[in-house]
Amino acid sequence: MLWLQSPAWGRRLAAVTIVLIALFVEFRPTPLTEHPFLTTAVSAGEEIGDWNTEMREVPVGLFEEIEPSGTAVQPIAEGEPLLTSMLTPAGDPVPDGWWTIEIELPDGTGAGTSAQLVLLGSGDVVDAVVVSEPVDDSFGSNFGSVAVAPESAVATAVAAANGEIAVMTSPS
Repeated sequence: MLWLQSPAWGRRLAAVTIVLIALFVEFRPTPLTEHPFLTTAVSAGEEIGDWNTEMREVPVGLFEEIEPSGTAVQPIAEGEPLLTSMLTPAGDPVPDGWWTIEIELPDGTGAGTSAQLVLLGSGDVVDAVVVSEPVDDSFGSNFGSVAVAPESAVATAVAAANGEIAVMTSPS
């Protein structure tokens, strides 16, 4: 009389449902979000914005969310993802109204470093902020940019043009 019983449709339907749920959990698509990546190489002190970044899809939680705006703290290669540690924490390291001057800087000077410029002709000491770190070139010059207050910008530019300037940076 066993062959006269009706098939167990409820058990078969439950088994198929469990298998389908397991397959969905195993092979479901990874949730994605957009994150900024650099489209060009950027040197320290350079501005970062939507003109030199592009948004690419990455898995959620892979990178910390960040707005592509600010100033680079270090050189960043093309194609790298933008991270919070690569940008200055407060945005632009140059205070409002200050002027940027290109001078020779000591090795190892990074963007955002506080500096004091000694004008050798007059002996004046000028506070400055390093905007871009020195670029190592084949001629051995280490030129970078520093920002100075408007009241001392002219004297500093004249001293820099005449090669009569000494740069002091803090080791910390």
